[in-house]
Parts: sequence; structure tokens; C-alpha cells
Amino acid sequence: MINKVKKILFASVLFAVAMSPNVFAAEKSMKATIDKDYTSAKFMFEFAEEGEYKITISDPKEENSYEATQTDPKHASAIIQDVKRGDWKIRIETTNTTEEVVGEDEEAAEVSEKEIGSVRVSIEGSFKDAAEMSSDIKVAQDIAGLVMYFRDQTFVAEWSESNTGDIDVEITDAKTQQKLVSERVQGKGCEFDIEAAEHERVVVTLVPSQSSNVEGASKSWTMTTENNPDAQVKFEDVKITNRDSISAYLTLGKDYRVDAYLNGKLINEAGTLEAGEQEINLVTDVGDNSYLVYITDPETHYMKSYTYSLVKDVVAPTIKFEKSYENISTTDESILFEGSIDPDFETFAINDTPIKVEGDHTWKYEYELKEGTNNIHIEACDIAGNVSEYNTVVTRIIPKIARVPWFPIVLGVCLVGIGVTCIITSVSNRKKKYAEYDDEVISREKKEKKSKVAASYDVIPIWLQEVLRIGIPLIGIIVIMNFVVLGTSVMSGSMEPKLKVGNSVVYNRLAYKKHAPERGDIIAFWSGEEGKLMSKRVIGLPGDTIEFHNGYVYINGIMADEREYIDEDIETNSNKVFNVPAECVFVLGDNRENSYDSRYWNLPYVSYKDIKGKYMGQFEFSLRYKLLEKSGKLDPLTGEISVSEDSSK
Repeated sequence: MINKVKKILFASVLFAVAMSPNVFAAEKSMKATIDKDYTSAKFMFEFAEEGEYKITISDPKEENSYEATQTDPKHASAIIQDVKRGDWKIRIETTNTTEEVVGEDEEAAEVSEKEIGSVRVSIEGSFKDAAEMSSDIKVAQDIAGLVMYFRDQTFVAEWSESNTGDIDVEITDAKTQQKLVSERVQGKGCEFDIEAAEHERVVVTLVPSQSSNVEGASKSWTMTTENNPDAQVKFEDVKITNRDSISAYLTLGKDYRVDAYLNGKLINEAGTLEAGEQEINLVTDVGDNSYLVYITDPETHYMKSYTYSLVKDVVAPTIKFEKSYENISTTDESILFEGSIDPDFETFAINDTPIKVEGDHTWKYEYELKEGTNNIHIEACDIAGNVSEYNTVVTRIIPKIARVPWFPIVLGVCLVGIGVTCIITSVSNRKKKYAEYDDEVISREKKEKKSKVAASYDVIPIWLQEVLRIGIPLIGIIVIMNFVVLGTSVMSGSMEPKLKVGNSVVYNRLAYKKHAPERGDIIAFWSGEEGKLMSKRVIGLPGDTIEFHNGYVYINGIMADEREYIDEDIETNSNKVFNVPAECVFVLGDNRENSYDSRYWNLPYVSYKDIKGKYMGQFEFSLRYKLLEKSGKLDPLTGEISVSEDSSK
């Protein structure tokens, strides 16, 4: 059976070219006549002279040309599939040169091509007669859907479902005939790595394993390992990013298929793209990203890969502060910011000014403050573009010198002086008058004058004259102190630091005759509930809703800005909500943690009619306070007195 199946013909054609010893050619043209069709044929060349040769073999119709591979300086060969009968043309050219010196005294050298000597050509062919081949014999032609190509330097063979069973694969170097692969493959394909730099062309032979011993059942293909599609792929130049995608820019010399993979997963099946400039988007994942883009020639199936890698970072650098810097008010010329920062930052600045970070990742920055509001913006950015921001407001307050109410003070002093002067003058004149009356040595003229004066005094009684001299200045003082200004002494620290214990305070009684109290005013008022005169600051006006959250005062749902008169760390606490009625105000002491004010009273609102005056100024002395303190009637902690006295609690 095997003899019937196998029908092998070894044809040996010998060409011996004998030429005269001194006559050579730089190229040769030869003809080989083949009288039968062969499944495959091996053309073998043997040269008389060593050298480098280019050998081209053309079929009888000159439709296809094949190049032989030189295995050593004197031998070359080529395996050609489906060799048809007829005259095959062979062309041999030399590719090396020699140098020949023209003359001893000449510098130039003449270069000539090395000529080709005699060549021996042998052809060894094999064929099968399909009619005589048994139907149960599987041959290479039975491998359905066979596709072979190179993916980078990896040889790939793929075929569809078939009944050929296992496949024997053999790959040899076309030039050296070195066997690179000899494997039996199961399944629908195989892959083998081939060093393209060492093996430019390979011969691939496939045969169903069950027919490996049957002559003519195998088939061979000569393939190039060069895989250089006319294409370029350039990835967006970014190594670390926080973006959701990057771009890849393609320059295609012809229509190619493009597929992109991220970490081994297909993310962009672009299909066949037209020649020219193209752009594709590549999505990113958090962490490491490894991209693989394949350019595939739809004609040869050769695939070329382009790779790129980057890291996606979406975590912004963390800024830590040594303390809170929220809404600070200060009288200082500068404020010191300090803290630490994660080491992965790229830029770190406060209001666009770079901040120096120490080796242990701590930092300090002293910011110069301008008068009034200072908007502070601290920003840290990493190389991926993630940003951490911190914003705060620092208010620099320039201390104001309390204006002394000199006018009412001077006016009061003048009135008191006038009154005292009138009293002293009246007493002095009275003594003088009676001395004149009792002087027995007085002259008659003086007596007559005395009688006239006495007559005038008879019109206005003397006692009335004395009353007028003393009473008019006193009435003026009383009017001023009861209708123009109000003086009190600070007995407790509920309004500290504005009103200090032991000071004398002056209020303007006429301040609210034409307009109502304003928020922030310091007022003196009579408390019917406490039965005394008190001083507090106006916080709520008629119609306001007053609440307290996290130690802050909220007016109509908005946090009150009280930085002008209390420190930021002072807490104002209450669990009540106050709705200020008409013609009333809601008051608090500046010393919130030690002040008995509207938060605690049964009647929390101060009526306009109980307000006695608006703060004008203060003196750092109070005679009343000193006397009470010395007498022991004053409680040094609460400022309460044991007698019925008005006080500014």
C-alpha cells in the first residue's frame, strides 16, 4: 500500500560550465529544463570559486521569481513549491569586489567586479499522484483555514477546526538549513519565538502527524521574519496622571488593523484604519497601566506591537496643620503657618509663593498680614495633577485708642469750677460786708454808701442772693449729669477686656434720642429684674432670631462676626433660641464665659425705654470703687456690693 501511495522521483540535472582558464563573466544566465510537475523541488548550486552571489530563479512563464539562499561561499540552495514543467531560468550575479593597483606611483586604485567561474546546478524534486493517494491519508492541504504570520518575533500558525489531528511543525533557517523548531502540535495553532536578527528567512513545513512518513503529504513555505509595517505609534508623553484616558497618535502608510490592550484586556478594537494620521483614546485604570497596541497588515497578517506604561494616581497629597487656622483675628503683623505634607507633592505654595519643606516633610511659613481681611490659599499638587487646597481668612485688627470724651469732661469741670468759685466768692464777700458794718472808724461817706448797699439788699434778701450764687452752678451740674452724660463705675469683669474693673465710664444720654441702638453698641441700662444699672453690648435688634451653635452666635441663621471685641477661642453657649421683640434689644457681655446677660434672665430683652446711654469713654480710676473696695463692702470676684448701690455688672 505504501508503495502505491508513495511515488517519488529524484531528478538530478547537472550543469557544468567549462570556460577557458582566462575567461570569466561577472554574471551568468542559465536554463534548467524540467519535464514533469513536482510537488516541491530543491535547487542546489555549487560554485567553482568562493564568493558572494545573488541567485534568482524564474518559472517558465516568468510570473514568479525566487531567490536562493547561500549556505557558504561555494554553495546555495532554494526550495520551491508547486514546480511546473518547462524551462526555468537561472540568473547568477556576483556581489563582492576586488581591488587592483594600477601603477606603483599612482594613488588611485581601480575596482573591478569579481567574475563568476563554473557553476554546478542540481535539482531534486518529488511528486505525488493524487489519484493513487488513499482517501484516508491526510496531507498538509487538508489543514483548513491555515494562516501563518509573525507577531513581532513570534511565529504564529493558526487553523480552523479540522479532522487532521495533530500537526508536525518544522522550521529551518533558509540560509543555513539549521533546524529551529521540530514540534508536534495539538489544537488549532502554535507559536514559536524566532530571533529575527539571526534568521532573516525561514522554511516552515507542516504535515499531519498521521502522514508524517508519507512522501508528499507535507508542505513547505518560505517566510521572512522581517516585521516592519509602514506605521508609527506615538503615545502621549505622560508617565503619571490622574486623567481617565490618554491619546495614542498613529501614522499609517496604508490601511492597517489596530487593536489596543490594557493590562492584557482588549480596550480598543478600532478595526481597520485608513492610511494617514489617526488618533485613538486609551482609557486608564487606577494603579499601573501597561498598554499594548498591535498594527496588523490585513494582507500578510503580520502583527507589530508597540508598548507603553504609566501610573494613574488619584490621591492628592495630604496637608496637615499643627493647629486650626479657621477665621483668625489678630493684632499681630504676621501669622506663622506650620505643619507637614506627604512626600509625593510636586508643588506646594501659599498664595502662589513656594513653601520650603524640610527633610522630615515638615514646613513653616510666616505670612505677612495686611490691615483688614487676608485671604489665605494653600495649595499642594503632585505630578499626576491631584490638588489639595486649604482656604482661610485672617483678619488683622489695628488697635484703636479709645477716644476720651473731652467736651463733656471739660464742660463738667468748668461747671464744677464755676460753682466752687461762686461759693467761695459769696462767703468771702459776706465776711467782708459784715466787717465793714462793724468798723467804728469808718467814714461817713462809707456809712452812707453802706446805707445805700443795705437799701439795695433790702430789695433782694441776702439769703436768696446766696442761694442763687450757689444754686445756679449746682443746678447746671445736676442737669448735665442727669440729662446729658452718665457716669458709672465698673464693678465686675463681665465686659472685659473692653471695660476694666475699677474704671470710671461715661455714657452719652442723648445718643438714642434721634436713632435706635445699633448692633455692637455698648449701652448702660436699668435692669428691673436685677434692680441695678448694668452695661452690656447690643447683639440682637428687633426682629432678629438669636441662636448658638458650636460656641458661636448665629443671627438670623448667619454666624456673627465678633472678632473685633472677643477672641476666637471664647465660646458663647446657650441651648435657647431668642426672638427679639419690637423696641427691644438682646445683649451679651464681652466676657462670655463670665457674664450674666440676656441668655440667663427671665426677661431676656432690654427695652428702649430702659436704655440710659451709649458708651463714650472711660478713666482708669474710680473713687467709688476704691472706697467700696477699702471698706470691704465689695465682693472681689463678682463685683457685688453689700449695700444698695448701682453697679455695672
